[in-house]
Amino acid sequence: MGRYNESFVSQAESILNRISETSYDGQLRKSLVIHSVNCKEWEAEKKLFSQKIVDLDSESLNRAHLAATRWYVDISSSNHDSYSRHRHIGHIDFRPISPTVSDAFLPIPEKENFFVTCQKMYKSDDFSDPVIRTVPYIIPDQRLSWCAPASMWIIFTSLSNELGRQYLSLYEIIDNLPKKNGSRPIEARDFDRLIEKLGYSYYYYYGNCKQDLYDDIERKFESGECKQECKLKHLYDHIWREKKNYNLMDSSVLYPYIESEIPVYLVFKYADLLNIPGYPATEHDSGNPPDDCHAVVAIGHTLDDNGEIDTFIVHDVSASPFITIPRDFIDTCLLEAVVILPENTYHYNFVRLLLTKTVETIALFDDKIRGIIADGKIIYRAYLMRSQRVKFWFTDRTKYPEQITNTFSRADVPQYVWVFEMSNPELKISDLSIG
Repeated sequence: MGRYNESFVSQAESILNRISETSYDGQLRKSLVIHSVNCKEWEAEKKLFSQKIVDLDSESLNRAHLAATRWYVDISSSNHDSYSRHRHIGHIDFRPISPTVSDAFLPIPEKENFFVTCQKMYKSDDFSDPVIRTVPYIIPDQRLSWCAPASMWIIFTSLSNELGRQYLSLYEIIDNLPKKNGSRPIEARDFDRLIEKLGYSYYYYYGNCKQDLYDDIERKFESGECKQECKLKHLYDHIWREKKNYNLMDSSVLYPYIESEIPVYLVFKYADLLNIPGYPATEHDSGNPPDDCHAVVAIGHTLDDNGEIDTFIVHDVSASPFITIPRDFIDTCLLEAVVILPENTYHYNFVRLLLTKTVETIALFDDKIRGIIADGKIIYRAYLMRSQRVKFWFTDRTKYPEQITNTFSRADVPQYVWVFEMSNPELKISDLSIG
């Protein structure tokens, strides 16, 4: 047992060191260890491990009933006061059956122009600061799950916090998948019924590289290479033709969701991710070759010196939290994506299409809008927000005419609305907009 504990600690330290080196410039450190904590995630999972997974080794089976081990963490560069030995700014809970992470609430790395927009407030054990702002993280035991359900757990956990919806453990997510368990490859479409059950709206997107595949199919159908009675022809007519104009996701579509504080499920080829300079080549899903697909969760972005989107920040459950991937990588290598929104909310591409027609109408009587449209320099910044907050904006009668404030106060609008700020390159430099 002693040797097992030494091995467990060594492997857990390896995980912490990997996260520290990858995401915190080596500054994340262990500050305190508690060997028995009531981790909500593990308490839900342990039922599955003890009852349904039969291939556990005897040591794991004996430990499946134990509590999780919590490692509190701190940043070594932090300037703490005399209470520093009692302080921590996050924690990692390890499953007792393996050195894997049942859940982790880690501090956001302190980096310049590093914006984790999807962060939410969670309860902290630090008596001096009872909340931590972060995006939860997990590393699944491969006997339970691969990357897809674990990535969806991150999204569901964030949304349940924001929208007050039902919390689901990783075990419960897997248990709700259609005729699958978490240790087999799972496609984005497999989550449809679960998302609907939880009362969300969802939208499936494809990336440019999958669009190339569909374009090739289109060419073959139209050239007559494929027989008219082919079942793929039916699929193409009813799905591809209908969706091709507004279900494409690139970095310009991903950004509004990230700006709206909505984490997004992204799928790439694992080999493509490894081609990103500095991307951590760590333990990938067992039995899942590099040419197979891999899911990550987009949770934020960075800006370059010109204030432009430089990279997107993602959680990779097989590598590390708070990793960055280049903007153009989204444009060239994204296979597919799933966006989960509050119920009865339109997705960005559809609303953006409606906006074009609306702005054309506004331009008929607004000289400024008409001018930037004519110059081809109009810039949109879009984000989804609670309509109550928008109404609050227009209560300020020092900025808006009484007619406007009265109109918005009485307006019957959905709980969430898309807001578009309009500007041009000159105004954007000064962080200003036309309206």
